[in-house]
Amino acid sequence: MGHVQRTSAARRLLNIVLRVIGVLHWLKIVAWLLGATIFATHVNSDVRRAKTQMANLNTAIGLYLIANRRLPANLEELLEIDPPTDEAFIREIPLDPWTSPYQLRILDRADHDFEIVSFGRDRREGTKDDIVFPERRNE
Repeated sequence: MGHVQRTSAARRLLNIVLRVIGVLHWLKIVAWLLGATIFATHVNSDVRRAKTQMANLNTAIGLYLIANRRLPANLEELLEIDPPTDEAFIREIPLDPWTSPYQLRILDRADHDFEIVSFGRDRREGTKDDIVFPERRNE
């Protein structure tokens, strides 16, 4: 009788262990899915923040253009004081969400055509991570 009880107890214990392993396996899958979702949300929020900062820089460049009748040579010129208002066109030039400086590219000075660029998460120019403002439609 003692042998049967020990075998039965061992089977119950084995059954419990297998259930715990199964639950842990599912928890690992859920944690992986949540982690992937949280990472994707974080990446998207960084891109949104970059686009918002670039829109603010764009506004400051527009104010500079109105006041000076020319585009700034670089973003640092936006920090200069505008004599009529006695204020800078922007209080500070932010770094992008990946701690890199934004780039001002003058495309056509005569037409006042420019773009603001962030090299994105990989911090390398010319990759799919680059963010360009304003967004250009492929023509």
